[in-house]
Amino acid sequence: MSTKLFLLFICVLLSSNALLSQNNTERKKTAEQLSQEKKTQELSVIEKETVRIIDSISKAEKLERFEVLTKGNIPVEWFNLPLNKLIDYNNYEGFRLGLGIMTNERFSNYFSVGGYFGYGFKDKDWKYGGDLILILHKESESKLHFSYMNDVIEKSAYSFLEILDFSTSEIYRSLMIKDMDLIKKYQVEYNALIFEYFRFNVYLNQSYVKATDDYSFGSTIASSTNNFSFNEIGIQFRYAYKEKFKQTTKTKYSLGTNYPILFGNLSKGTNWIDGEYEYTKIEAKITKTFKTKTFGKTKLALVGGLTKGNVPISKLYNGHGSHGSFSFEAENSFGTMRMGEFYSDRFFYVFLKHDFGSLIFNSEIFNPEFIVVNNFGIGELSQNTNHQTTAPIQSIEKGYYESGLLINNILNSSFSGIGFGLFYRYGSYSFTNTADNFSYKLTLTIGL
Repeated sequence: MSTKLFLLFICVLLSSNALLSQNNTERKKTAEQLSQEKKTQELSVIEKETVRIIDSISKAEKLERFEVLTKGNIPVEWFNLPLNKLIDYNNYEGFRLGLGIMTNERFSNYFSVGGYFGYGFKDKDWKYGGDLILILHKESESKLHFSYMNDVIEKSAYSFLEILDFSTSEIYRSLMIKDMDLIKKYQVEYNALIFEYFRFNVYLNQSYVKATDDYSFGSTIASSTNNFSFNEIGIQFRYAYKEKFKQTTKTKYSLGTNYPILFGNLSKGTNWIDGEYEYTKIEAKITKTFKTKTFGKTKLALVGGLTKGNVPISKLYNGHGSHGSFSFEAENSFGTMRMGEFYSDRFFYVFLKHDFGSLIFNSEIFNPEFIVVNNFGIGELSQNTNHQTTAPIQSIEKGYYESGLLINNILNSSFSGIGFGLFYRYGSYSFTNTADNFSYKLTLTIGL
């Protein structure tokens, strides 16, 4: 017998002995042991399937929660219920309760129609409005939007072509707003996404604004009025080069970009229809996030605006403050500036925020995040003669300075985190009483 055949014979023999030994061991096991092993195997399969189902449900719930928080809508069959129309709060209206409803894509892929109403318990007044949106081209997000509102808006505010959601604390500034104007507005607008990263909105509106405080506009108190009629045409745009998106079953949301994001507004007041004032407004905003593995991330926002023309204060700019006796931290605003404290017809703001993240503390139990904030603003009010009010209107031509320290996630969960912040105001517009220069903030972060 050759060596190869002999080795093969030995291997077969050893394998046969191993199988015989295993069979003998199996025969020795009692029926009870075999039954128990079978149950254990069945239980293991059930446990794995249960874990898989729970995990899929958890992911679905997180996705649904994310879509509700980012879009601000609760889907109910063929309709969406906007969250901010159900309940809201600001220092002018107090708590506001109401209802809004808009048809969604389950109702139609070609249009959306709806409306809302609300009641403010502090100003004791009803508000209402309606929308009709025609979806012209889905891929380019091309839409024609008709809207009407009989509501209130922040006095002398600026806004850009962006939807603020819970990914930024800037959304909390609306809670502190106390200076409002009554407004009745009719508007038609067309918006679309072109060249992949460029979004624009062209609009025409007619609005009737009434001041709710003691303000009036005119060369003398006797000839002044607190009712203003504006006809405005304008364009807004947002450019985010190489912005990345994630598409879910219901919506698309931004993952951001490594490049600066540019916003711009250009509007022209005309004497068309019922327009009483001719003016030009230009506003711009640049945001950029710098990320490093060693030092965390830095957020920078530069904002500027200019109004040319003799117009009421409604078409100027407030100081974009967010101070309150009890207030939330709102990024890209001045945490120590009182609401309605300053007004300008031209301004430039710098908001700088550095987040160290979990570089200082990093444990599963206690994981706060330390953030340093530095803000600067400068503005000018070139025409101040026609603004009639009991309190003098002032601007920040000498420069406004503040710094702050935030500690986020002192108390946290998988969904949200609560922290504390302290801001200090210094420079030409600081108060004589040192305590008045401090502003204490509650920080709230939402995990999306």
